[in-house]
Amino acid sequence: MLESTLVNQNLPKQFQTNTKSLLGGGELNLAMYEDKRHKADYISLQLAFMNDLTNLSLRLKDPRTGKDKDNFLFKELRRINDWIDANVRSEAHKVKLPDTRSKFKGGIVFPMKIGDDRDPFVILGNIPELSAVFETKARAPYKIVFEVCRLSELIEETLAEEKANLALEAGAAATDLAEAQANEERTVKNPDDDSEADRDVWDDDEGAEDEKAVIDTPAV
Repeated sequence: MLESTLVNQNLPKQFQTNTKSLLGGGELNLAMYEDKRHKADYISLQLAFMNDLTNLSLRLKDPRTGKDKDNFLFKELRRINDWIDANVRSEAHKVKLPDTRSKFKGGIVFPMKIGDDRDPFVILGNIPELSAVFETKARAPYKIVFEVCRLSELIEETLAEEKANLALEAGAAATDLAEAQANEERTVKNPDDDSEADRDVWDDDEGAEDEKAVIDTPAV
């Protein structure tokens, strides 16, 4: 947990950047520190997901569920998909480091076999239409089909999006700078000149005053 990493209200050394690596030095590596908290939150989401799947089997065996267990399972699996969107993917924008953000963007990381922790599968969702209940006297196991991908694929996608966003930001900044320089050059070149429209109005006003002076002057 985030609170457990504090020592006398100070961050441990492993969450502080090397002072030689920063201009000015001594700044905290907040991205790394926040990532630790996001990882802890993600583990809680993984556990909640697995508990939900386990409890679903128990609920299928409950007599109060009714006889149409296939329809009940279908609705519950759709609810789980909505839960992933609302509780996992919705948090992705808060995470800065690409590896952890990719997990939130994808769904639930779930190693399918031993040794799968290096590049695990990520559960993007399930397909309720392919589910089935296999009820026995003692329990009610069910079949669930997941849509998955490798975590490395999500990380590559996240890095590509970051690169594209940086390019867009750089292009927008260059455009703003060019416009600002052009405006500054125009201002320096003609600091006191009125616009052509202003000069026309000024000339019209002078002409009107001259005409009025001629009309008001009595004949000698």
